[in-house]
Amino acid sequence: MSAPALDVRPGSGVSLAAFVSDDDTATKLNNIANFHWPGAVINRGGCHDAGAYLASSPSPDLLVVDLDTSENPFEDLQPLAELCDPSTQVVALGVINDLALYKQFTSAGVADYLVKPISEEELETALLAATFSETEATESAPESMGKLIVTIGSRGGVGASTVALNGAWLLAEEQGHRVALVDLDLQFGTVALSLDLVPSTGMIETLQNAMNNRETQLNDVLDKHADLLDEIGVNVNNGLQDVYDKLDRLPADKKAEIEADIAAVYKTQPVDADGPIPIGKPIAATRAQVLDHHHQLICVACGRIED
Repeated sequence: MSAPALDVRPGSGVSLAAFVSDDDTATKLNNIANFHWPGAVINRGGCHDAGAYLASSPSPDLLVVDLDTSENPFEDLQPLAELCDPSTQVVALGVINDLALYKQFTSAGVADYLVKPISEEELETALLAATFSETEATESAPESMGKLIVTIGSRGGVGASTVALNGAWLLAEEQGHRVALVDLDLQFGTVALSLDLVPSTGMIETLQNAMNNRETQLNDVLDKHADLLDEIGVNVNNGLQDVYDKLDRLPADKKAEIEADIAAVYKTQPVDADGPIPIGKPIAATRAQVLDHHHQLICVACGRIED
């Protein structure tokens, strides 16, 4: 497994029920469950079988439902909403590779929709993300862990990139926030040139490899706590798993501080979403999610400043 095991001892409140239609997915789920959720219920089947289970058993914290035999997956999944507790996180599996369907699922409250075939690592990552999402939703945070500001233009040339660039500079230099400026116009974006940088394909590669992106963002956190991590024998070259495996060796306050820093890599993330939609599903899906989950949207409609 690529992540440390969750606490699934009695009373930890984590449980998993899954209904899948093929042996390959069932085997991968069993491997993941044996590591993170011992005692999980993993059966062959789909929506009908999941409904029968929920009608006679307590609702699990995590529910995995295979929809690969369904002609109308979204409609078929709807009846389960009446049987699940509001806190249940649902991960749907299917064979229809369609962004509109994915957005339909997530808008309805489904934690994730994965297109088969799925690697064991992808499945594990999705289930852990759903678990942490459910945990974070029930815990009150003293402040937002990050703010996503999106700048778009009503048409080309109105100055959206200029607004995003100068807004990012003001947030960083004048207000002292840590800022990540992301230009999602990957073909014709001008942010790099405005900063006197050489444009590259690095953003495309980063968006297509989420794991590398995460490791890059965490480098500063690991450097900040290097002395503490050295004391407990962490080898950062072994990745984040080695950090999680050994955090329990620290006092509770130091452990909480490092965990909070990992979660709050960037305080504010301005995004320039102006320009044509990128080609390729991973990038297009990322842009759609940015527009769906922004905290503040700035739409530049005119390139002139008028009284």
